Amino acid sequence: MDELVMDDDVGTVVIEDVTTEGPAESEIQDPDAPDPDDPTVIPVDPPGDGDQGLLPGRPGGLPRAERTGSAAIQKSLTLAGDGYRGLCLQFVRLCFGVPARHRSAHDAWVAARVRHPGSGTDAPAGTAVFWNITAGKNAPYDHVAISLGGGVCRSTSVTASGIGNVRIADLTARWRMAPYGWTEDLNGYRIVGGGRPPKVVVAQGAAGLKNGDRGPRVKALQQALNRWRSDLPALVADGVFGDLTERRLREWQTRNRGGAYPAAAQIDGVAGPLTLAALDLA
Repeated sequence: MDELVMDDDVGTVVIEDVTTEGPAESEIQDPDAPDPDDPTVIPVDPPGDGDQGLLPGRPGGLPRAERTGSAAIQKSLTLAGDGYRGLCLQFVRLCFGVPARHRSAHDAWVAARVRHPGSGTDAPAGTAVFWNITAGKNAPYDHVAISLGGGVCRSTSVTASGIGNVRIADLTARWRMAPYGWTEDLNGYRIVGGGRPPKVVVAQGAAGLKNGDRGPRVKALQQALNRWRSDLPALVADGVFGDLTERRLREWQTRNRGGAYPAAAQIDGVAGPLTLAALDLA
């Protein structure tokens, strides 16, 4: 499991695995639309008022969302559990503090004034990321989440407990969706000042091989490290993860950081998912 290190005022949040097969079907029964008995009139600012969105002059002529991108992320971290299961648009708009306007994420994407089509993995922190649900009962409704930056989003319906922080690419693959991309406005409101991109740090201890472990996977790791530095005295490939194995692994992580080993990953002497993948041991 990874940790996402956010701005100092947000703290550290954990990136979780997607454990559900798709959005909850309650999205069908309870779409996020304005109350017909209490319609919301969305005011429009004149263009060129000097209060811009993420890019100069765009999207002009829209009122500002109540919360900036950074504030929306902080708000999203206070919303947890399964109370928003199937209510993705409601969850995201509440993060930004904007009223209901569209019945579904699909309608919100279509109505957005400034869209950035693509995988969504490049979405700045504090923006809305959209997907096309290509099959099933939720196909007409699609999906939206809030980007935490760094290719990570906070989404409804992704874990057994409901809301969670997941990699955008993982969510796309697990739910077999087609990404739309991200937007600079939501429900007729422009997003002002996205959050600062977070740094992704790999906390591999729980899921990886570490000092004290034993078994054939440790032996395979030792053999891989021997192949990497055949000019050094060979580790005894006995399947026992000891101090020498940890020291050699730390050296591998240090020398390969920014190459086979991601630059943002920790030098921790633990053979976690990224280390094992880079050594062809995943």
